[in-house]
Amino acid sequence: MKQALKWGFLGAYVIACVVLTIVFKFRILDCFVAITGVMYIWLLAERSMLNFIVGFINVSCYIVVCYLERIYGDAIFYLVVDIPLAVTGFVVWRRAIARKTQKVTMLSKVDSRQIRPRYYLPIMLALAGFAIGFGFFLRAIGGINVWIDATSTAVSILATILMVLHFKEQWFMWVAVYMLSIALWVVTDNVLMIMMSVGCLLASFMGWVTWYRNSRAIKCQSPGL
Repeated sequence: MKQALKWGFLGAYVIACVVLTIVFKFRILDCFVAITGVMYIWLLAERSMLNFIVGFINVSCYIVVCYLERIYGDAIFYLVVDIPLAVTGFVVWRRAIARKTQKVTMLSKVDSRQIRPRYYLPIMLALAGFAIGFGFFLRAIGGINVWIDATSTAVSILATILMVLHFKEQWFMWVAVYMLSIALWVVTDNVLMIMMSVGCLLASFMGWVTWYRNSRAIKCQSPGL
């Protein structure tokens, strides 16, 4: 039943994106990005290796959308940081899965890990420092909505690093990322990107539950940081 609800959500979302694109004549690129963006988070929530393939396709197109909308922070992040980290994440996940099973496929699932609490404060301080510095940089190069953009980028970097290392705490960051993303695209007035952000936010809550349940199931066998 739970899987049926997940597939139902994804199917309804795809149909809604396509219908809106046809009716309001939105850019096809935006529609494609909106669909693959939610598919990526949906697969990540399922702990599936396949998320890296869909994520790479989505990010490559999303960079173009961000550039066209002058959302330079996200464009820089996905081009310079996210793509290299995604390649790294693929290798890290594959090795983690290979330690438990000899056969690793794109449908294989990784186990979640947990960060030790003593690292929370240093991580948050580094996050705040980067967001402030990056905000001034974006303002200098003529970006718009620079503080939302900078904060979203900083949180996205942290979320991606935690994703690469398959820590369950990434989902706190992804929820924050997509809440900020909703605000960013509302200001920009891009309906499909707003839909993508809302869809990814809902999928992030699904990921939160799935990864925490997995963590309890394996009784935190991985030591974390």
